Amino acid sequence: MRSIDPDQLDALSASMGLHGNVVIVHLSGELDMATAPRLHLQLSEAARLISPPRLVVDMAGLGFCDSSGLNLMVKTLNEVKRAGGRLVLSGVGERFTRLLRVTGLDRSFQTYPSVELAAAELGDIAY
Repeated sequence: MRSIDPDQLDALSASMGLHGNVVIVHLSGELDMATAPRLHLQLSEAARLISPPRLVVDMAGLGFCDSSGLNLMVKTLNEVKRAGGRLVLSGVGERFTRLLRVTGLDRSFQTYPSVELAAAELGDIAY
């Protein structure tokens, strides 16, 4: 029987892919003070793949997000907007939705139930 390292359960995994002219970043695991710096580098890289940036951050696999993770998402949103692009969220769970609502950030972030709907929204942008 294989043992599971408890540290692996708390890890954050991020993978990137293209859906037309939109970059999709799939998250799974936990976004917290320990994992936010690495994710910031990955999101910055994703934002540079297409100009202006069009990012969908898929949070369907995200099990936890603390204030440092939320701060990272706000920082990334602002960076993408300054570059003339858009960032939207998909697969946002109940906890994160509540966090956005309580902080008033639900007015800043557009959310979609699926990656496909989010990518379709961003793919139709005319620049």
